[in-house]
Amino acid sequence: MLKTVLGTTRQDYTLIHLKDLEIKPCSACRGCHETFKCIVKDDMQNLYLQMLEADYIVLESPTYFDNVSGIMKNFMGHCLLFYLSNELKNKKVVLVTVGGYSKGEKLKGNQNIDQPTKINSIEKCLHALEYFCAHLGLKVIGSAYAIRNNPQEKEKELIRLGEKLIS
Repeated sequence: MLKTVLGTTRQDYTLIHLKDLEIKPCSACRGCHETFKCIVKDDMQNLYLQMLEADYIVLESPTYFDNVSGIMKNFMGHCLLFYLSNELKNKKVVLVTVGGYSKGEKLKGNQNIDQPTKINSIEKCLHALEYFCAHLGLKVIGSAYAIRNNPQEKEKELIRLGEKLIS
């Protein structure tokens, strides 16, 4: 889904998979409150600079229990310094999320998840990303979500999001 959005821009982009990085949880030391810098030594140090230099940001997360993934939560926690400094204010951002179970897939305890429940769960994840962006002053110019195993259903919507980034 990300590649569809970014590929539409026909611009160079850097695709970063948070799962491939070491992003520790925020230690709540409050050091960033004074310096607007994080003292935790992990891969976020490189991401801060990349986010500042980017023309726009595309955030994507799978949906886990009506929310973003754990690594995305770690990422979001480390962005408090941008909330305090307003350095990302008005930067364009697009949000993408995917989640849900395949039709008829059985969960532990033989529970079935129906379609409205899947979509509600994915929308809650999207709302978490929107809330995060609102705190940082990021300008959300669009969003999309898809049910797992069927993201191609959203291809036209994803292409429109990519076009919005460059307009």
